[in-house]
Amino acid sequence: VDLSPELLSVLLIEPDRQSITGLYRFAQFFKSEGLNAATYHLAFWKKLLQPVATLVLVILAISFVFGPLRESTWVSGFLSRWVLAWDLRSYSA
Repeated sequence: VDLSPELLSVLLIEPDRQSITGLYRFAQFFKSEGLNAATYHLAFWKKLLQPVATLVLVILAISFVFGPLRESTWVSGFLSRWVLAWDLRSYSA
């Protein structure tokens, strides 16, 4: 068992506050020991994909701002803005 002080110090930090490499190494360590690493895998993928999801949402928002909103009806414009606001709110929670 490779129990370096660096690896053990990760136990003191919450998974959401660890680095991507630290999460990956710790999840692999848990997996190799036969322990449940789901928390660390989830935090790893969340931290890895968050910038991608943010970029997609920004591009989507820009398309709504600069898109052909003048040609759409009031109802479809309202609904599209409401869906976007709800998605951003649920993503940040």
